[in-house]
Amino acid sequence: YIHADQHDLVFGPDKKTLFCGNDGGIDVTTNKGVNWSSLSKGLNITQYYRIGVSQTKNNLVIAGAQDNGTSIMKSDLSWSKVNGADGMECIIDYTNPDRMYSSIYNGSLYRSINGGANFSNILNASATKESGAWVTPFVLNPVNPRSIYAGYINIWKSDNYGGAGSWKKISGLNPSSTIQ
Repeated sequence: YIHADQHDLVFGPDKKTLFCGNDGGIDVTTNKGVNWSSLSKGLNITQYYRIGVSQTKNNLVIAGAQDNGTSIMKSDLSWSKVNGADGMECIIDYTNPDRMYSSIYNGSLYRSINGGANFSNILNASATKESGAWVTPFVLNPVNPRSIYAGYINIWKSDNYGGAGSWKKISGLNPSSTIQ
């Protein structure tokens, strides 16, 4: 894997080694791009948009990062990537740490029910016919985690953890701007 947002390509003095500076750090290839290796270990360059922390399980964190998707840190304190693109708002269900939510720019929302091993899309612009803000806000109801609210141009609500077909528009706001 090499990051898609590339900023600089430079050949080494041997004219066979190619370095790539990108939004994920620095990568290098010596076989014309067939394989790449990251040189970014130890670089603390990630910029997070949002972070979600488990209320029931120590050291469980999900974080959405600019240009570097969404990652999860589990109890062994290692990070693993779970979604690509620009990671945005992230939430871990406060009653069940296996249920977590992530999002990408303009409001595509995802849910995992197995601790982040897999995510599926639960809401996006094609479902609402509305685009969200760059960082589209969404929250779990603080009393009932089955209820999720998402702000696009209008406010949308699901009463079954964001399940298919469960989203209902609950507001009638000005359609000329998105909810921030």
